[in-house]
Amino acid sequence: MWTPIDISLVLLVQKVQEHRSSPKIGKTRVVTTPVIDKSLPWAFFDGAGQGDPPIGGDGGVIFINETNKNSFKLGLGRATNSKAELSALWATLKLAKDKQIAKLHIYGDSKTVIKWAQGKNNIRAPHLQNFLKAIRSLQSSFEVILFNHIYREFNAEVDMLS
Repeated sequence: MWTPIDISLVLLVQKVQEHRSSPKIGKTRVVTTPVIDKSLPWAFFDGAGQGDPPIGGDGGVIFINETNKNSFKLGLGRATNSKAELSALWATLKLAKDKQIAKLHIYGDSKTVIKWAQGKNNIRAPHLQNFLKAIRSLQSSFEVILFNHIYREFNAEVDMLS
């Protein structure tokens, strides 16, 4: 049974997490609608790990065009959020490769994973480095691959899959 103190703590933790992960001006979060480049096939990915121990899942959607899309969702069992996000990116790339898509624009709501995929940051956790190696191996099979961060609000379809 939840007590008012428990609920207050949960709300406080959520506010702290939002504050840490959201750019803010004053007390208002600034979120701009992303411009999705539809000149290439485009994809969204997302992963989630929750609980103690964390149970993870991931999902993705690849749009060949406005009317032709492929989606997936996977249960991962025990997985942190980072592992689930990396798994979702890997699975999205694998599906695109299997569909013989040569050019792809990828959108994800994890800035960290997007930066890892772009080669801007390195993974320090040894258990995640093999995921990044597998992702980089798949990346090399594309003629063009672009990565962009989007806010969670614009990743809703995939968020529900993960």
